[in-house]
Amino acid sequence: MKNSLIQGVLIGLIAPLIAFLLTVYTDFETMLSPDKPIFLYVIAAGVNLIAMRILFKKGYDATGRGVVLVTFIGALLLIFATKLKI
Repeated sequence: MKNSLIQGVLIGLIAPLIAFLLTVYTDFETMLSPDKPIFLYVIAAGVNLIAMRILFKKGYDATGRGVVLVTFIGALLLIFATKLKI
């Protein structure tokens, strides 16, 4: 595995992409928690944070930064898209 920011971004996009596809094309999210519409995205962010921890622990700093970047941008987009109040 190479230690690169681009690879970290690609790894970081996997979990949010799966969450998006499950939200759009299935009723999986409403079965899990009908009153929390962003539940799968929160799970995806948690998966990314675990991946980031593992990458930093193994010494892949640039790759870990790519995962953090995707998670941070995804969280901001989610806040603006759902119009959550902070």
